[in-house]
Amino acid sequence: MNIVAKAHINLLVRLARADREIVPEEDKIIHEVAAGYDFDSTVLRKIMDYPEPIESLSALSESKKFEFLYTSMTLILCDDNVCEREMILYRDIAHKMGFVIKVADYICANYSLLSKDQLKQEVFTRFK
Repeated sequence: MNIVAKAHINLLVRLARADREIVPEEDKIIHEVAAGYDFDSTVLRKIMDYPEPIESLSALSESKKFEFLYTSMTLILCDDNVCEREMILYRDIAHKMGFVIKVADYICANYSLLSKDQLKQEVFTRFK
């Protein structure tokens, strides 16, 4: 099993559950990310039912860190309801990746204003 894929999916499930329920839009994103990793559906179901604590993410490559942050923000914004619990967890995830916490608010504020590549460049220029 790909440990990076498992960590990514677990992180998304944790975020989706932050507001107590996984809405269909969040479920769709989680399944799309899992499909991109060719993730086993039985393992996916287990993670969705029993997500694990989020471990340190500082060992991820820069590219993976940004991908995790970007897909996480996609998930947070997909239901047009950004709850404070989601943002608290998102900030914690960014911190576990070695970023300053302000990066989470920056990504949230600029997600729809900048392209993915522009956002990535800004994140690593301003916050790393």
